[in-house]
Amino acid sequence: MENKIRVMKIEKAEPMYSPKYNEFESYNKKLVLEDREHWLSKKADIEANFDILRKFRNTRFFELLVDDEAVSHFVLQTFNMQRSYISWVYTRKDYRGRKLTQNFLYRVINAFQEKGYTGSFGLRVEKTNLAMCRLIENLGFEKGETGISVEKISDEQDEQEYVLTKPLRG
Repeated sequence: MENKIRVMKIEKAEPMYSPKYNEFESYNKKLVLEDREHWLSKKADIEANFDILRKFRNTRFFELLVDDEAVSHFVLQTFNMQRSYISWVYTRKDYRGRKLTQNFLYRVINAFQEKGYTGSFGLRVEKTNLAMCRLIENLGFEKGETGISVEKISDEQDEQEYVLTKPLRG
């Protein structure tokens, strides 16, 4: 099983998530459709969320490919050398419970830290998503204020903020 990370600008990822878009590259079709269905079930305005993401210059979309098939992704916004924000973390249901997403987040954050980034990483997790809460706590994230104002994309969200301010746990 070979794992690769693909990085792209948000503008390239955006069209895939539009409810109007129905043509996909074969490597990511399952992931995109499952994630899109997840957000639409929460009555989230996906296109409005991309409007928010496009406001920031340093926004990158990361995908984890296993045997050339996308199985997990997230968005990373770097506001300055002191603060970054992670959002839209999603893993296909048939790949959950394998620590793939934990290792994926670790590899990306660790690469930033190895290149000298000393700032914090923040994210929000739905309080009912206990598996994700455990995953990021295992990486060293702690409950706390991210210092980043984020517009909710759904009224149904009840979230906990987490922040990582020191080197990752291995």
